[in-house]
Amino acid sequence: MNTYHKTSQGTVFLAIAAVVALTLAAAQATQATIIETDSTTSSGFTINTTGDLAYDVAPVVSGTGLLTSIAEDNGSPQPTNNPAVLTDGLFGPADPTNTTPTTVAGIQNGTIITIPLASPSDISGIETYTAWHDTGRDGQNYTASYSSDGGTGYSPLDTVAYAPSQNDAEVALASSTGSLASGVTDIQFNFENVENNGVGYSEIAIYGAAVPEPASLALLAVAGLAILVRPRKSTGKASLNSRAAAHGPDEPTSARS
Repeated sequence: MNTYHKTSQGTVFLAIAAVVALTLAAAQATQATIIETDSTTSSGFTINTTGDLAYDVAPVVSGTGLLTSIAEDNGSPQPTNNPAVLTDGLFGPADPTNTTPTTVAGIQNGTIITIPLASPSDISGIETYTAWHDTGRDGQNYTASYSSDGGTGYSPLDTVAYAPSQNDAEVALASSTGSLASGVTDIQFNFENVENNGVGYSEIAIYGAAVPEPASLALLAVAGLAILVRPRKSTGKASLNSRAAAHGPDEPTSARS
């Protein structure tokens, strides 16, 4: 019995099993330390759509929904209740005025915006933008959460409470480790304590990249294991040579008697 061969197979199996376990663990959503960066301007922002997983994705609106108008701002541009403006890759006009149509969604207390991702992804950053014709409806107040099971359950990432000093505002969430969460299927924003009960949000961007599904990783590991531990076939000639080497050359007849 080749004890070394069996031991080697066991070692290879344990090593691959460990790699699979670590890979599967890394694919699960994990929370990281959040770094929040806030900024304002009066000239608008340019949205970077490269790597933006929310770009052109239809947001799902729930809770109290979006505002179609704000009563006390009747003489000013009104927000839209079309959530598509939140993921069109455009900030819209800076400091929207009465003569410049606005492209902001009206967020109120209790509005919930969910962005479903095309596939489980490693999230590296989240950016949200607000814009209004004055500084009365540009504050950002929400809790960002993520799901790793298709939206069944959510874990909080960060709670934002930012009161900008100018009309256009950006909040950027990142991580010191480079990853906010992994294996993410959905990002959700719950809006509470909304400034003046109505704020104009112009864009939501989610940056990251798709990660291999755990099932695919497991299949690759099993395939690799099968190749590594596959037994080698011995040829007939090799077998005969091995036997000859073990018994040595035939002795003369006289030596045997």
